[in-house]
Amino acid sequence: MVELAINDDFEALEALSVLPFFKQLVNDETSEQGWTPVLAASAHPKSIEHRSLKFLVENGADLFHVKKLDGNTALHLACGNNQIHIIDFYLSRLSPSERKLHLSTKNKLGLTPAHFAASMENFDAMSLLLEHGADLTIESEPNNNVFAELIQHDFSDLLSCVWHLSKLVKRDLNQVSAFILI
Repeated sequence: MVELAINDDFEALEALSVLPFFKQLVNDETSEQGWTPVLAASAHPKSIEHRSLKFLVENGADLFHVKKLDGNTALHLACGNNQIHIIDFYLSRLSPSERKLHLSTKNKLGLTPAHFAASMENFDAMSLLLEHGADLTIESEPNNNVFAELIQHDFSDLLSCVWHLSKLVKRDLNQVSAFILI
């Protein structure tokens, strides 16, 4: 099932969807590394259309399943791979309160989806996360917020853009705890 999702084999998934245990299969079946079909399709998309991923979600796949090994969600993986169409697909399915929750979800290292996008210097993903209200001041386990991550990786161009975009979406970054860099 994971391979079908990675390869965007929509026809095969559609044929399997008639099985009475399809929903359980796409949510419980994992590879040895702990991948579900949705996680795999988010991290390794083969098609810009993402038909298989959308089909899985529309047919009961858990969009926000947490990978047991590292605590990553599909949103973490899509942000790390700059998959803006997948990110938008996920976030558009959520209410504002759910969106805030999932944008703030930390993996086992305390990294949010915004940390993933920042550490990979993904301009488009960061822009989309900001548009949806991502909090860039959330700290990871080593006490780094997204701004600190960008500075540590010497991503000054992205830092400049993120700072500018955060002002455009009226984020209050002048609060006392916004720049804990040490």
